[in-house]
Amino acid sequence: MNREYPSTGRTVWRIIYPMLTYNGIIYYLTFLFSMLSIAQVAKGYPEISNMSDYSVFLTKASELAASYSYEIQAAAALVTIPILFLYHRMDVKRRREAGIEEPVYKPVKPELYLLAAGAGLAASVVGNNLMYASGLMSSSAAYEEVVQDFFRGHLLAEVIGLGFIIPVAEELIFRGLMYSRMREILPLRHAALLCSFCFALVHGNMVQGVFAFVLGILMIYLLERYHSLLAPILVHVVSNLLAVLQQESSLLDWMYAGTLPVVLSTLVMAAALAGILYLVEKKLREEPGKS
Repeated sequence: MNREYPSTGRTVWRIIYPMLTYNGIIYYLTFLFSMLSIAQVAKGYPEISNMSDYSVFLTKASELAASYSYEIQAAAALVTIPILFLYHRMDVKRRREAGIEEPVYKPVKPELYLLAAGAGLAASVVGNNLMYASGLMSSSAAYEEVVQDFFRGHLLAEVIGLGFIIPVAEELIFRGLMYSRMREILPLRHAALLCSFCFALVHGNMVQGVFAFVLGILMIYLLERYHSLLAPILVHVVSNLLAVLQQESSLLDWMYAGTLPVVLSTLVMAAALAGILYLVEKKLREEPGKS
């Protein structure tokens, strides 16, 4: 009997709708908060008599809404996470009904996840330094806008949301659902490149896009080695926490005090990354057998 394959349109839809779910929730919450911002600012404008007042009113409402754009994205991620787990259960059920056996791997030793976190730290420092040295950070207006929107001094919210909630949601979307669905129809290399390209694309600017693409490749490599989504989640968490540390403190300013510290820190962390990946290969070279 010939096997029936889904249409191209249906296949593409299956791959992208987890990401569209997240973006849709972001847009909905953004619209809702924009309406609340307008209502809040309107209390100070009981009567608008001319275009100048109207312009000031809209500007203040827009600024209020924009000041919480990061919290809105974190809230959207929190709302999206249980929906993504539902999508995952649907995938498991679909594969079971299709007679596809789910591979079960022996768990990786907990201490080896420190290597994944270390790889995330080293790769993030190297990536940030290269972006800084290339001049892309200072020349990208879109990147500057993102930094201004995301880092507005709400430190606790940044640590919790950007550091933990958003990475979990994005890893469930990109490596947990999109990549696993791509792997059903594409070779590993093609699926890794396509998934990383999608991850880069949603960041919306060249600086974050290039960084996200390379980091996405690393996270898929670790996912394939660890057979656990926890490994890429740790990389994502460490990378985002480093971004918060760089933007909200002066602890790493020494790294960008001149050409020499940038070069030295980049070389040291590149060597550390190479060493960590060597250890990952050494420790996990033999694919864990099915339990």
